[in-house]
Amino acid sequence: MDTALNLRDIPAITSIELASCTFAQNEIYTRVEDMRVRLTSLDKAVVMCRSEKVNTLLVVNTVNGFRSIKTNILMLNPKGIIIEGNISIPMHAIYSVNIE
Repeated sequence: MDTALNLRDIPAITSIELASCTFAQNEIYTRVEDMRVRLTSLDKAVVMCRSEKVNTLLVVNTVNGFRSIKTNILMLNPKGIIIEGNISIPMHAIYSVNIE
């Protein structure tokens, strides 16, 4: 992706609001390296959430634009992630992962 988002300008939502969102269908990243970094960051977030009580700031792409959510990532699979509240987020919709 050629442009960077300012994370401060992205509206924050709750997990309840995220459950009702529709995710964009297109892959955010076109470079394999960016996809690899995203997967590595998600894997690290899962491990950190299991061993310590840390939150992860996720930025996801919905049909209404980018949204951010602070949550714990419970599970990672090739198609996406599961966060608190058993909410599934497809891998192609995840823009950034920041462990806090």
